[in-house]
Amino acid sequence: MERKSLYSLMNEQIIKLDTKSGYETIDEFITDDGKSMQFIKSLSNVFEVNNGGVYEIAKIRARHSVITFLMGMIFSEFGGLYGSIASVVNLEEANNFRLWLLTSLNHDIAYFSDRLKNGKIDYKKTFKYYLFDENSEDDFLKYVRLFPKQYMSTLAYSYKEILLYDKYARKYHKEKGDTKEQVDHGILGGVITFYNSIRKIKKSGCNENEILIAEASSLTIAQHNIFKSSSKECDRKYPEGLLKKLGHDSSFRINRKTPLLLLLSLVDTIECVKKFGKKDQEDNGNKSFEALTVLKSIFVFSDKEKIEIDLSEFAKKMKKKGIDKEEYWKSISTLSNWTELKVTEKDDVFTIVLE
Repeated sequence: MERKSLYSLMNEQIIKLDTKSGYETIDEFITDDGKSMQFIKSLSNVFEVNNGGVYEIAKIRARHSVITFLMGMIFSEFGGLYGSIASVVNLEEANNFRLWLLTSLNHDIAYFSDRLKNGKIDYKKTFKYYLFDENSEDDFLKYVRLFPKQYMSTLAYSYKEILLYDKYARKYHKEKGDTKEQVDHGILGGVITFYNSIRKIKKSGCNENEILIAEASSLTIAQHNIFKSSSKECDRKYPEGLLKKLGHDSSFRINRKTPLLLLLSLVDTIECVKKFGKKDQEDNGNKSFEALTVLKSIFVFSDKEKIEIDLSEFAKKMKKKGIDKEEYWKSISTLSNWTELKVTEKDDVFTIVLE
């Protein structure tokens, strides 16, 4: 049972990929957001950057999306999650890669949109192809109308619950005085991914499988940033219709019934370059690391039964820079509070299993 660095494991995954990027190792692009975006584009023809520019808050999100994608591939055996994601829309396993690709690379796409700053945006009026439109008369979108009842394994939350959370998030960001993110980036990201995908599918001709993949991916993205209340006091800020699942003492958990959402939740929580990696060239590195340093300092073992994440070497590097590890350690440990993943930790080594 050998643990390997994330750096080595990601390079193994890159070798397996057939891309037009020309990149053969992660060294060639992961320290540069522009190159990371080119790598993304070589993998997914759905990824787009609105208005031709990178939104300010997204400076390291291209790297984060690439790392999220590669980590999901590293964990592909764990718990049968990756192996079952296409089954949520009754498709064969050959579609697992496409679904994970679209979801992982686009899950933070809202950070590339100036619409993130518009707390008054009406998604239904703004997007011709609207993710949550159950009453669309467009025959091309008939699958959208079927999803809530026919493909329930794509939804941990109902459309009504997601839209209630959208209202809550807008109010939360407004009260916080947040000028960069005024709507939930997950919900906006799902709406954008669906619109981009359907527009492209329509241009190339109707493909039932692609529509199903686009819908499942977009709904997963829309749900990935929905958080439970942290306390009884915070419960008061949540709409009544959300407390059954999102109340602080709710027993609800993201589980293997929604495997794509559970896999994204796991990987998005563990990925730490977005937190500890240098933000840009002006970052002097006093409280951050080069992305490659992070990836070379974290060692992982993964199989069907468990994931082991050895952060001991990285913890030493953090200590030398006076960086507090507790918040990140807590985010991994508390996965058990909102997913059915069981997490234990000893000597900076985390073990994750499915309950």
